[in-house]
Amino acid sequence: MDSSGDRIYSFDLSRAIAALAVVVLHWSELAAPGSAPPFGQSLDFFYRFGALAVPLFFVLSGFVFDWLYAIRIRAQRIDAATFFVLRFSRLYPLFIATFGVV
Repeated sequence: MDSSGDRIYSFDLSRAIAALAVVVLHWSELAAPGSAPPFGQSLDFFYRFGALAVPLFFVLSGFVFDWLYAIRIRAQRIDAATFFVLRFSRLYPLFIATFGVV
């Protein structure tokens, strides 16, 4: 955690590795049917276990989100509308941009 208490860097790193594993797993789908995926030997770990990174990412993200907002929710310092806006603004801009590009 940094000095301000706003980040848990080991969680950030774990989430980044999990997200990268998912990207690499999807990247393997670019290989022609019957051929080895790109950089097969080097990225074999991600190809075999990348699907496990999805639930890991969501568990870590849920923990971080709870850590950030649980006290405010219990103390009723944040209402449902504000909570929704904060949640939406963290998740959907990248989703919408990626969906638009794809």
